[in-house]
Amino acid sequence: MSKVELFISHSSHDGKFVEKFANLAASCFHISDKVIRCSSAGRFQYPFGTKLLEEIRKDIERSLVIVFVSKNIKESDWVLLEVGIAMTLAKKIIVTIIDDNDMETVPKYLQTDLIANLSDKDDIGSLISNIQEINNWQLKDLKVVNAEIDKFISELNPKAFKYPALKLMERKDVFVEKNNLKWAQIANSLEDH
Repeated sequence: MSKVELFISHSSHDGKFVEKFANLAASCFHISDKVIRCSSAGRFQYPFGTKLLEEIRKDIERSLVIVFVSKNIKESDWVLLEVGIAMTLAKKIIVTIIDDNDMETVPKYLQTDLIANLSDKDDIGSLISNIQEINNWQLKDLKVVNAEIDKFISELNPKAFKYPALKLMERKDVFVEKNNLKWAQIANSLEDH
């Protein structure tokens, strides 16, 4: 059995979006689907009868953790539990915002190391590249990867999913646009601590 190397934490209400992203990740690398785990996203979810808490802890311990943040996260005790486990284990966490690039949807406990926002092909490619680098996964041919990213974007229903930009950035090196006060406030608050 393959060990999980990418754990995606998300609200079950965002399961369809997360499953599409997990499919994208699986199709961009020379990996088995079994190295990606999402608690409630199609073929990537845990099988019935799994001792969830035990398996989630094991999977997070050996994985890169991506947390998909939306307005639904506030109602998810599971996301809070999974993030708590990841933080206790001092895991690198990539926070990915899927609600209108709205930093206010990111709970304070997730305003940590890495933030990503989902929006266009180049930005999605940046996240795929970062997953490759962190997990040391072999990327498929770039034509295949670009086709898979195009497929991912075309499958999203813009009315159902709003996907801001996927740019990975270190929190302490946040690029602040002139008109983006939220990022400036966050960067300033980090300097104060």
